[in-house]
Amino acid sequence: MGLMVALSNMYEKLITPNKVHLMRRLFNLQMTKGVLAAQHLNELNIVTTQLSSVGFEFDEEVRTLILLSSLLEIWNATITSVSRLSGSNKLKFNDVHDLVLNEEI
Repeated sequence: MGLMVALSNMYEKLITPNKVHLMRRLFNLQMTKGVLAAQHLNELNIVTTQLSSVGFEFDEEVRTLILLSSLLEIWNATITSVSRLSGSNKLKFNDVHDLVLNEEI
């Protein structure tokens, strides 16, 4: 049992800095002018997938809100439309994801 505890403690020490790094990446993730929406969405998916691999799970509505908040100001009309259409219903990530991709076309 001592070996398992030692390995677990060592693993946790390695994971914590990684979690902090990934959370910083997520919180600082903003779409950059000139970058395609598909690239931005891919980066968001990479970060959230990496966070999932270290035990952070986001419910669908939170992921959707993170996506919407990371868009450039030129997307404000889309964000307002999505907010109005959803009303009191929870936002669905795939719906907003697809909408963002279609709006760019």
